[in-house]
Amino acid sequence: SVVCNTYHYNDKAVLVGDACHATGGVSGQGVNSALQDSFALAECIQGNRGDLATALLSYSKKQVPEGKALYDLSFGPKPTGFKAIVWAFLNARNTLFRGRFGIGRPPLQTRLTTTLTPFSEIRKESDSFYEAPFPEEAEIQRRLLALHEQAMQSAKESIEVQS
Repeated sequence: SVVCNTYHYNDKAVLVGDACHATGGVSGQGVNSALQDSFALAECIQGNRGDLATALLSYSKKQVPEGKALYDLSFGPKPTGFKAIVWAFLNARNTLFRGRFGIGRPPLQTRLTTTLTPFSEIRKESDSFYEAPFPEEAEIQRRLLALHEQAMQSAKESIEVQS
């Protein structure tokens, strides 16, 4: 499996699909997430014409939470004790009823493949079963900006050394 904390490096490189969030086929989302990444990248480049570094930072800000959520959803929580019983019951209910008759909701795999609900929203719905809640968007954005600034500074220093 692969989890990256950023999907770009300066204005030089970008990762999409399994290169940045491979889940080993557990979720069946490899092609879907690669297409979503590609679409998001195109939108970010188009929205930041003339400033590729900003476009790639924008892409990471948009897609890193989705990649992390997909990873978490693919491997699921590891609840213990009573929470494990509740988790098993909810999954059995969802598998049996699939949201029909207003009971439960479609199973996770169905939701991942048939809705446009962001993976991060689906992941947050199960926060209480994971060891830690899904990071807030502001925290993810702060981390990404810090990584981006470090990489830009490193590239600038590298250019100065070469000159």
